[in-house]
Parts: sequence; C-alpha cells; structure tokens
Amino acid sequence: MSKLRLSHPLFSTALVLGSVFATTVATQAAVIDDAPLAEGPGNIIANYRGIYLTASGSTPAATIEALDNAYSMHDYSGATNGSNVFAFTNNTLPDIQISSQSSFTTFGTTITNTSWLSSTPNAYRIQLPTDTTTAYTMSIDFGSWDSGSSSFTDNVNAVSAAAFTLTAPQERFKAITSMVVNFVSATDEVLSSQTILSSSLDTSSSVTRVLYFGYESDSNDISSISITFNVEADAEAVSPLVGLNDLTFTTIPEPSTSALGLLGAALAAAVFIRRRRS
Repeated sequence: MSKLRLSHPLFSTALVLGSVFATTVATQAAVIDDAPLAEGPGNIIANYRGIYLTASGSTPAATIEALDNAYSMHDYSGATNGSNVFAFTNNTLPDIQISSQSSFTTFGTTITNTSWLSSTPNAYRIQLPTDTTTAYTMSIDFGSWDSGSSSFTDNVNAVSAAAFTLTAPQERFKAITSMVVNFVSATDEVLSSQTILSSSLDTSSSVTRVLYFGYESDSNDISSISITFNVEADAEAVSPLVGLNDLTFTTIPEPSTSALGLLGAALAAAVFIRRRRS
C-alpha cells in the first residue's frame, strides 16, 4: 500500500514539481499496521501521568489536544529493535517512520513498566550508552509506506501539528545533558527548535517525570522531527532509559489542498531560478 495521493491531476503535477524534496528509501524496518490511536479533541496527551516539564517554545499540549483532527499513539506493540514504520490504511493519516542515526544501546521494542509511561499501555524504548561523550540522534518522519516495494517516502504527507513526550525516572536523565528537538519542513527548514536541560530535573531522584515537546504550524509543513540526546560519559550514571510516548499528529490535507501548496512552492522556486539565470 502506498499513500502517495495521486488521485487529483493538479496534485500529480505539483508532486512532480516538488518531488525534488522527497526521498524514497527501501528499508528493513518492522511494519506495524493500524496501531490504535486516541482521537482528539480531548485528553489524548499524557493521560496516565501528567506533564512535568514543557520545553521552551512548545505549543501547549492543551492547544494540540483541542484540535479535532489530532491523533495520539499510546501503543507501540510490534516495534522491534531498529527502525519501525507505523502504517495506516486510513488515507487521512500519514504513515510514520521512527529511525535512529546513531548507535543506541536499544532503539525500539516497548516498555510496559509504568515508571516509563505517560499514557498506557506502553512506550517506545530508547536506551543510550554512557561510555562516550557524544550526541545520539533519532528522527520521526511523516510520509508514505509502500508495502509492495518495502520502501518509505519521506517529505510527503506533512502535518500541521505534532507532539510527543519523553518519560523516565529522573535519575535516568543524569548522563543526558540536554535533549534538543527540531520540527522540520520538507525543505529542511527548522520550524521550531526546543530544548530541555537535565539540570531542570533532580537526577538523584527516582521519581518519574514527563517531558513534553510540541509544535503547531500555520500550515501543513511539519515533515519530520529530529531528537538529539547529548550524552556526557559517566561511568557512575544509571543507564539512560527513556520512554517515548504520546506521539501526536494531525491528519494530512485533501489532495487539492496539498497540490496547491506544493504547486505554489514549486512555482516560487522556478521564478527564483529564472531570475537568477537572467
């Protein structure tokens, strides 16, 4: 199944003009079909354990929860260690790929221990090594999964709002100096950059805390989210183990709406190129 929506002729033209931004990559990711979703408006973010800390610059969780086209994922059953694709038969929803660009200790599978949950029944497991001072980066891409070719196309099916939480006992954040989150467009423009420092937490405590990141755009242009964990080597630190949960996103626009947006961007680029040549 592919969710490259070509049913509208204007959309087909716009997609060709704008395809320079899209990348289709064959992947060995595990594929989870139609994961259950909580639907807004309502309390769909951190409904088991409340948010403790909101990243500076975030769109409030209540704002995103109030959207009538927002959905939140609380169940990551079927995820394996490595990249995972969550594919939906509902064509109004983007397919989602969660992947890592670094050597995490564990990336994927699920956590059911409630100390790592902001919503039930489970969370997406992220575990980091502590033997090296370095940055570990992962990404969440909104796109289209093609089961026939086992490939994922990113930079299509962008959304207007997205959010998520990171949850763990505070001591698990001790070796993580900061968490930097970028909400990114299909043209690699950073729409919003948000940071939480571990110094904002009591990392000597085993009390669980929920950290929230979220952003609502004026248009459907959030194509991906990058999450970077900056780790400082600390042999005495408890292994950083974090649960990603409440992955929230909005529906994708109708083909005609997408087409107009893509066509506008393509025409603007063409005018710019022509002016440069002249």
